[in-house]
Amino acid sequence: MDANETKPTACTPDNSLDKTSPSASACEREPAASRGSQVDHRGEPRGAKGKIRARRTAVALFVIALMCFSLAFHSGIGTPSSFGIGTFQLICPLGGIEALLASKTAIPHAIISLVVVLVACLVVGRAWCAWGCPAGVVRKVFGRKEVHADHAARKRSLWETFKTDSRLWVLAGVLIATLVVGLPLFCLVCPIGLTFGTIMSIWRLIQFNDVNWGLLVFPAALVVEIVVCKAWCIKMCPIAGLLSLVGRLAKPLRPRIEQTTCLEHDGRACASCFAACPAAINLHAEDAEAQLADCTRCGACKDVCPTASITFPLLPKDGKKAKEENNEYEALMRSKTYLLSETNGKTACR
Repeated sequence: MDANETKPTACTPDNSLDKTSPSASACEREPAASRGSQVDHRGEPRGAKGKIRARRTAVALFVIALMCFSLAFHSGIGTPSSFGIGTFQLICPLGGIEALLASKTAIPHAIISLVVVLVACLVVGRAWCAWGCPAGVVRKVFGRKEVHADHAARKRSLWETFKTDSRLWVLAGVLIATLVVGLPLFCLVCPIGLTFGTIMSIWRLIQFNDVNWGLLVFPAALVVEIVVCKAWCIKMCPIAGLLSLVGRLAKPLRPRIEQTTCLEHDGRACASCFAACPAAINLHAEDAEAQLADCTRCGACKDVCPTASITFPLLPKDGKKAKEENNEYEALMRSKTYLLSETNGKTACR
C-alpha cells in the first residue's frame, strides 16, 4: 500500500457496510462533526436549528405561557406536573406512582390519571422530553447546548437495559425511598416542578410583593440540575427512565428509513442521523428497534437527512412486510460486503 494512501477504516465507504467490523465502534466514538456534512463544527445538526429545534422550543415556551395565563386569569389549568381543567386533572406519571407509594393507599384520582398518561405514552413514547419539558428552554437561557448520549447501543433484554441505564437505577432508588419515607421525594427536586415553582415565586413577588425563599432555592436547584449537571437528562432523570420503559412498547411515530434512497443503502458513508440524535440512536444498527425505546420523536434525524429518507409514520409497517424488506436489505448488504472484501483482497495482492 502506498504510504500516501489513506488506510480504510470502519467510517470510510470501503468498509462502512460491514456492521460487524471490530473497528465499527471507532466510528461511533468519532466526534459528531466528522460523521456527516449536515452537522456543524460544534456537532449540532444544521437543519434542526432552524426547523425542528425551533418548533420544539416554541412548544415548550407555549407550555410555560399557558401556565402564566392560568396564573394571570385564575383559570386553574395548573402545571405539567398537575395539568387539567376543573375537576379533571392529569398528574405526572412518576408523581402519581410516588403518591400511591407514599400514601400506601389506592387513590382513584392518581390511578386514573396514571393510566391515561401511560396510555398516551404508548403512542408518543418519550416525546414529552423533547417537546414539553422546560429543561431545554432553561439550557438555552444559560447558553448551554443539548448534551448527547455517549452510548451507541442498548441491550436487547429489559434486565440488561436495567443493568446499564443509570436512569433506571435512580428511578428504583426514588421509588424505594418514597415507599420507606412516605413522601414523594423526587417531586421536591423535579426540574419541571422547580421551573414552574420559580415562575410562581416570581409571579407572587410581582403581584403580591411576596418575598420568600423560593426565589432563591428553586432557581438555584434548577441551575445545579440542568446547567451544572449537564448530563441530567441522559444519565439521571428518573422520568426519562420511566418513559423509556414505556417507550419499549410505543410503536407509533418511530423514525423509519426508506432504504431505497438512504445513502448507506448504496454503500456510502453518511451517519448524519446518528450524529444528530440526542439519544445516540443508530437507525442502521442491528438492535435499532431496541434503541428506539429511547426515541423522543424530536425529529433531528429527519431534519439532517440529506436525502429526506427518514419519516415518522403514525402506524408501523406490517411485521411480515417489514421483515421481508429487512431480509432483502441484509442480503444486499452481505453481497456488497463480500464483493468489496474480494476487491480489497485482490488489490492487496498486487
